[in-house]
Amino acid sequence: MRLRSLFALTSLAVAAPLLAAAAPQPQKAASQKTATPVTITPIGGHLLGSPKARTKIIEYASYTCPHCAMFEAEGAPVIKANYVRRGLASFELRNLIRDPVDLTAALLARCGPTSRFFANHELIMRNQPVWLSAAQTSTPETRKSWFEGSYGERMGKIAKDTGLYKLMLSNGYTAAQLNSCLSDEAAQKTVAAMTEDAQKQGVKGTPSFILNGKLLDGVYSWQALKPLLPAS
Repeated sequence: MRLRSLFALTSLAVAAPLLAAAAPQPQKAASQKTATPVTITPIGGHLLGSPKARTKIIEYASYTCPHCAMFEAEGAPVIKANYVRRGLASFELRNLIRDPVDLTAALLARCGPTSRFFANHELIMRNQPVWLSAAQTSTPETRKSWFEGSYGERMGKIAKDTGLYKLMLSNGYTAAQLNSCLSDEAAQKTVAAMTEDAQKQGVKGTPSFILNGKLLDGVYSWQALKPLLPAS
């Protein structure tokens, strides 16, 4: 589906398949910085490691995708430790936005210095069962309110109603910082453009992976991706 205006597509906000139920899990603190350099790629993705690394891994992820959270728990730590930090590969994360809740999480992950992105991403994914459950069980009246007011107010309502706002406050952000990030329409356009680009490339689901410039067909998990990576 091509995104004309992410925050205008009201049907996405209430689509049950995109907000799958999940059991809440305890919150854990995330580190505020990554030791490995993080850079912004031309398309707006966040790249961990050297852009000149021989092996280039790109993940297209959606924050409302349980399989993406599973990959973050199982595969991402191995890639970072065994490949990126040893200079064997770079790892870029790009957004494929599926719904307004996903967009809200993406804006919060991008909040603050570039160096904080992967820690933010990890924290949001680790706590996905909690805030995704809150979104999935929200009332029709609550979901309707997500499309009332200014752009920033809409994103703010989603963040507060799902608990994402409180989660980011616990990670050291101020309300002013979060409100600014949630009102950042330039950031929204960036993640929307990444989503459009993914669709043009033939990405059909998340997580999806591009390895050295080639979209991997049918590879949607760490178990499927791992055998395709060079020996570490």
